[in-house]
Amino acid sequence: MKRTFKRARFGICLLAAMLFVLSFGSAAYAQTLNVTKHTKEEISNYIKNSGVTISDEAAYSVEPVRNTQRGELTTASKESALQMLNNIRYIAGLNPVALNQTQGDKAQAAAFVMWSTDQFTHYIEGEKPDSMSQQDWDYGVEGAKSSNIAWGYSNLNASILNGWIGDDDSSNVARVGHRRWCLNPKMGTTGFGKAGAYNVMWSFDQSVSSEAKRVAWPAQYMPVDYFGNNIPWSLSTGDASILDVSNVSVTLTRRDSSPSGAGSWTFSTANTYTAAGSGEYFNVAKNNPYEGYSGQGGPYVVFRPANVSYKAGDIFDVKITGLGSEEISYSVEFFDRNATGSDPDPDPDPNPDPNPDPGPDPNPKPDPKPNPTPGHDHSWTEWTITTPATILAEGEKTSKCSICGSVRSEKIARLNPFAKFAKKKYKIKKGKSLKLKGKLSYANGDKIKKWKSSNKSVATVNKKGKVVGRKSGKAKITVIMQSGKKATCVVRVVGKR
Repeated sequence: MKRTFKRARFGICLLAAMLFVLSFGSAAYAQTLNVTKHTKEEISNYIKNSGVTISDEAAYSVEPVRNTQRGELTTASKESALQMLNNIRYIAGLNPVALNQTQGDKAQAAAFVMWSTDQFTHYIEGEKPDSMSQQDWDYGVEGAKSSNIAWGYSNLNASILNGWIGDDDSSNVARVGHRRWCLNPKMGTTGFGKAGAYNVMWSFDQSVSSEAKRVAWPAQYMPVDYFGNNIPWSLSTGDASILDVSNVSVTLTRRDSSPSGAGSWTFSTANTYTAAGSGEYFNVAKNNPYEGYSGQGGPYVVFRPANVSYKAGDIFDVKITGLGSEEISYSVEFFDRNATGSDPDPDPDPNPDPNPDPGPDPNPKPDPKPNPTPGHDHSWTEWTITTPATILAEGEKTSKCSICGSVRSEKIARLNPFAKFAKKKYKIKKGKSLKLKGKLSYANGDKIKKWKSSNKSVATVNKKGKVVGRKSGKAKITVIMQSGKKATCVVRVVGKR
C-alpha cells in the first residue's frame, strides 16, 4: 500500500506539471495589445479635464480671403483640435502630440488653396491664382499631400472624430488610413488648418520613438459616445515581419452578460466583402510602400459587424488568427464616461465561454423608423452636414442618438452672396493680359454670369475673365454674378502712345 501511494502521488505531480507546461505554453503564444491601458475612470477624467467637445467651433485670428489671404486659426481653436486628437490617442493608449508651427502653417495653406481653387484632393492641380503668394501655394501643395483632409464638417473636432477616426465611408473603410495616421504611435507633432468647409490635419510626422504595437480602435475601454454603430473596428499590428496575410480570420464575440445580449461574428479572408458605407465588412492588408505608414508598419485588419448597436456595459472579445504564428486576443468594454459609481477597472473574464448562448439575433433587420428607448437621455453624435448651404438654398445637418438610433435634423441658414476683387486697381502693359477670375472671391454656390468692360478700346475682357490691354488708358472691368452681386475694378493699360 505504501509503495502504491508513492506512485499515485508521483503521477498526480507529473500530471500537474504537464498541465502547467501546457497552460504556460498556450499563454506564451497569445498576444494582446502592446499599448498603455488606462482605466475607465482615468479616461473619463482625462476627457473631462480637457474641456473640449466635438461641437467646439473653429474661429480665426485672421479671416481667410479666397485667393489672397491664407488666414489663421485662433490659438484656442488649434488647441481644442489638438486636445480632441489627444483624447482619442489617450483612449487608444498612445502618447500625446504637440502643435508644430510650420506644420500648422502648411495645413492652413492646404485648406486655403483647396478652398480657393475648389479642389478637394491631396494632389493640387492647375496654376497658382495670380493674387496668391508663391509661399502659400507651395505650402498648400505640400500640406495637401501630407495631411488628413476633410470637407463639409462644421468644425475641426467633428472632422477628427466623425471623419478621420470614423473612416466608415466606402472610399475609406478598406484602409481606415486617416484613422491610422491619427493613431500613429510615432507621431509627435501636428498642425491644423481650416478655410471655408475645408479642414486639414498635418499627418506626416514620425518624430517620436515608440514601441507600441497592435493599436486597436475601439480601444480596450471605450467611451460609447466616441464610437458610432456604423464605425469599423481596426487593428494595426505594427509588426513589419508579418508577411503572409492570406489566411486571416477574426472572431468577435459579445458576452452574454452584455446589455445587448450575446452575439458572435466571424470574418475571414476566405470570404469576399464589398466596401460600402454600411453593413458587414472585412479587409486585411499590408501597408503599401507608397502609403508611407512607416510609423505604423506591418499589416492591419479592418472588420465591421452589420446591424449592431453599442451600449454602455457591452463587452466584446476579439480573437485574430493568421497574423504570424501567434493569436492576437483582447477585450473591448463600452462604457458611459458620464456615469458615476462604476468600477474603474473590472477584470474581464479570462476564460469566456467559447460557445456562448447565441441569445438575440446578432443580425436583426433594422427598424426604418427607430423609436427612442423609453426613459433614457439621448446621446447625440456631432452634427453631420448632409446638404451644404448655398446662396440659393438652405442646407441641412443631422445628428443621431448613439443609444436608440433616433435622428434629429436642423436647417443651415442660406449663405449671403458677395463678390470682391483682391485689389481695386490693376496695371498691365499694352498687348499683355491679366486673369481677373483668379483675383475674385465670392460665396460658395454662386457663379459668374457676365464680364464687361467700360472702354473696350482700352481693355477687353472675355467670358473667362481674361483682360487684354489694347491701348493706353483706363477701363472699368465689372463682373456680374448670378446672384446679382457685382464687383468692379479699374485696369490701367500702359505703353507707347
